Amino acid sequence: MSYVSGFIPVIPLKNSVLFPDISMPLRVGREKSISALQKALRDNHWVILLTQKNPQASVEKIEDLYSIGTLAKIESFRMDEDGSYSVFVKAHQRVRVVQSRNQEGFFEVQSESVEDRGTLDKKTEEALLSSLRILSDELLELLPGNPRQIKDMIAEIEDLSTLSNMCAAYADIAIPEKQEILEIASLKDRTLKLLDRMQELKERLKIQRGIRDKLNENFQQTQKEAILREQMRVIRDELGEGESGDLFAKFKERIEKAGMPPEALELARNQLKRLETINSGSPEYQMIRTHLELMLDLPWSKSSPHKEIDLEEAEKILHEDHYGLEKIKGRILQHLAVMKLRKTHQGSILLFIGPPGVGKTSLGKSIARALGKKYVRVSLGGCS
Repeated sequence: MSYVSGFIPVIPLKNSVLFPDISMPLRVGREKSISALQKALRDNHWVILLTQKNPQASVEKIEDLYSIGTLAKIESFRMDEDGSYSVFVKAHQRVRVVQSRNQEGFFEVQSESVEDRGTLDKKTEEALLSSLRILSDELLELLPGNPRQIKDMIAEIEDLSTLSNMCAAYADIAIPEKQEILEIASLKDRTLKLLDRMQELKERLKIQRGIRDKLNENFQQTQKEAILREQMRVIRDELGEGESGDLFAKFKERIEKAGMPPEALELARNQLKRLETINSGSPEYQMIRTHLELMLDLPWSKSSPHKEIDLEEAEKILHEDHYGLEKIKGRILQHLAVMKLRKTHQGSILLFIGPPGVGKTSLGKSIARALGKKYVRVSLGGCS
């Protein structure tokens, strides 16, 4: 049963779908829509709101609009300075277009009421109503702001049709999907479809909230570090240690240019951060600085030219540099032979153990000469 009969002016909606029982503001600015609105205001304030199939295109024929929309009453209106209208409408029922005509540049249509089909038993209706309330509360918790007032309003709604219309109207669901929900004649099917879309929205909001929280956490940490560094700089200036800032800047520049592998680069950066937070008089300060200088002195991105291993030349060099030590020299040649066959320097390493003066260092120099590599001695806590 329709509230009014006869031809009623149509106002196309670009990016919204109006559901029964819902009131909403509209801005009417297109020439054809203004003509339709003025016609409604001269008559009885009734309009039919139909959503455009393509919001980017102009409405040239009635087929550019969905055939099912809502019958609404204009509650209030105001003409703005630019000639457009700010209108407040309340939707009363779903209607289907039966006949249309083009009247003075806008559409008027005759419509029929779209009533709910089928009946719901009490238990099913209560279950659907409860599910809508619970899911609505969960969605509101994921949104910023204070949803307490909206939650209280939802809790007071006892009619399933009214609550489903409200949730469908205000949920962040795509326009075609809202139109699909509006067109479903069965209240049960309409509610189940809405619950499905609201569950998808909930999962999307959970992901967005997680991303937002992570960004806020990172931003707050960055701000905290910046504030602490500024405080440290001021403190150092007060203590007459302001020149240390240049030291950290130089360390940072050297670290970035050293060509370290990712693991060493991360360690060097972390050590520099620790160095910035420690008093220069602390023993730990000197230890970390020594470690950083050692890392920066290592030739990370430099290497000797590659040379094919010549076992005969290597044996000659070993015999020239060392008398005796046949077992050790044989083990070295065996190691070099494996390297030559595998075409790689990765794998096992040679370890020389013995008291000072037995030839460990000179053997290392001979191996470097045999490989055509520059010999580098690194002392680690007394071990070379």
